[in-house]
Amino acid sequence: MTLKQIKMKKILAFGSFDKLHDGHRQFLTRAKALGTYLVVAVAPDAVIQSLKNHLPQNSASQRIQTLKDSHLVDEVVLSDINSRSWNILKRVKPNIIALGFDQDDLRSSLEQHLEQTYPQVETTDGNWQSNPKKPKIEVLEKY
Repeated sequence: MTLKQIKMKKILAFGSFDKLHDGHRQFLTRAKALGTYLVVAVAPDAVIQSLKNHLPQNSASQRIQTLKDSHLVDEVVLSDINSRSWNILKRVKPNIIALGFDQDDLRSSLEQHLEQTYPQVETTDGNWQSNPKKPKIEVLEKY
């Protein structure tokens, strides 16, 4: 039986995950509990440089391998080099996007993108509702 046949709920989490620590592990464990398949999008080195004004201590390939070795995630991908292009959403097609408590800027940009990409739909009775294809955002508070 494939994951699709068992109504897979795909979760997407974003982050740099430089020097994987207990806070990261707790976040990933809680994100995984939201669904059946967790994909982590690791920020490229250049994106971290532009957002944090310094390069990560570990390269993107090292951070990806560390996450794979952790067995906390089902899949690890390199996120978009243009951090607000949101091509990653087309590639991964998540049902739920898990964000950390400290990812406010990402959340704001993501919400704006999702509102534009997945406008409300009209129901048969003339009401409007959220687009069923729109991924749900879950903010995981500090543990």
